[in-house]
Amino acid sequence: MVERTILEEHAVAERHGLLGGKKIASSTEGQIERLTYVRACDFCGRHPLTEYSICRSCGGKLCSRCGIEFCGRHYCRGCLIELLPISRNTFKVMLCVMHGKASASKISGLTRIPKQDIRLCLALLSEMKLVETKGLSVFSRQELTAEGVEAVAVFRRVYGADEDVQELEANLNEGNEEELVVGI
Repeated sequence: MVERTILEEHAVAERHGLLGGKKIASSTEGQIERLTYVRACDFCGRHPLTEYSICRSCGGKLCSRCGIEFCGRHYCRGCLIELLPISRNTFKVMLCVMHGKASASKISGLTRIPKQDIRLCLALLSEMKLVETKGLSVFSRQELTAEGVEAVAVFRRVYGADEDVQELEANLNEGNEEELVVGI
């Protein structure tokens, strides 16, 4: 007696933006194929997803590592950067401002970003209302707005694992500790 397969089952990752399901199909030879579409993260491929969020812009499925929450909504990295265009260098400038290092020369020394680019970043951040100038004339200083502080927290998820950003944060934290010791 010859054995003949009449049912084949396969689990495959669901396509971008779709949430999964099952499909049963038959062939002309009388075989039946059951496909189970498994929810997988559309960005890293991690599956099966039992808990996930949906990118507000592109509709992609996001695992907990790929999803970034901003203003109560979830976004993938690409859509977030499209929504709030903050480059890695701009993020570094924001970190410096947050730590009280707001002059172009101090930021350039810490980040190795040219002073002219830093001035452009600060102007852009001011236009986006993420940084504001406090004080008068010679005594003025740059500070992050509440929205700027939120943007730093959000973009830590985007750029925080980058080696140069981690090094900058370590240097900024060391510098603040030294200032605290000197001030005592």
